[in-house]
Amino acid sequence: MAIQIVFVTENAEIIRIVQRKKNALLPADVRANGFKVFDGEEIFVSSYSTKGSSGIDRLIAHIEEVVRDGITSVLLISDGSVPDLLPAFGDIFSVNLFEAPKHGVNIHNLVQTLLAKVLKNFRYYRTRFFDLKYQQLFRLPLKNFMADEIGVVRDLCHDMIGSERFGRQLDEALAKLRSRQRPKKASSRPERYFVDDDDRHFQLGAETHAKAETSQPPHTKACVLGNRYRFGIAFNGETHFNVSKDKDESMSGNYVDCHGAFRPGGGGKHINMFSNDFF
Repeated sequence: MAIQIVFVTENAEIIRIVQRKKNALLPADVRANGFKVFDGEEIFVSSYSTKGSSGIDRLIAHIEEVVRDGITSVLLISDGSVPDLLPAFGDIFSVNLFEAPKHGVNIHNLVQTLLAKVLKNFRYYRTRFFDLKYQQLFRLPLKNFMADEIGVVRDLCHDMIGSERFGRQLDEALAKLRSRQRPKKASSRPERYFVDDDDRHFQLGAETHAKAETSQPPHTKACVLGNRYRFGIAFNGETHFNVSKDKDESMSGNYVDCHGAFRPGGGGKHINMFSNDFF
């Protein structure tokens, strides 16, 4: 079990320092006692140069190479030299952007500062993610669960470098999301659902009878990886949400799938929808 951090940058000095120092750049309290603050999960620090090639496909191929078995979290720290990285993969990996350093900046200190800021907030997020009362919230299908609070969580997790009150703001958003949990009004059953602004009821099931498609095309790398990671942490993509309405009405209408296409939900009483929005 381990955490992979990749610096994605065109800055040759950052690449050099990360390649030379690697895990020694991590804060001492993070490395202490066998990474105890991360429950013993070792943290690996590496780099990827975008010099001469800022294409996102090449970067993702590199990440898939370095993310071997046992890697439970993936964090990317980037100077923005891959323009589409945050919008394309910010909900999947922990993507953290920083301004390219100006001339004269102490690069060694910069790298250490970035690591300290990201890991402080990622550790808080990680604690919440592995708390089962919150994990279902983090795994909600982001394109189809309509709620302002989801946008707040996304914005926070897209900026773990810049947020000074990350923990407090995250807990406030999660509390508002949890207030949406309730049983169906038209049912005597005790099951509780997360209800969005369109009165759609989401419940993460334990069953694994449905499978998310992975064939490319029509699916993309983001479709596949989106059912494995949420804001940098791996989860069990074999389980899905049961999406229904209060009175078990027909789920007819169009829904956004994992690669952004609108498709009809069919006339059944519920939809099997995965965290990456595949249904």
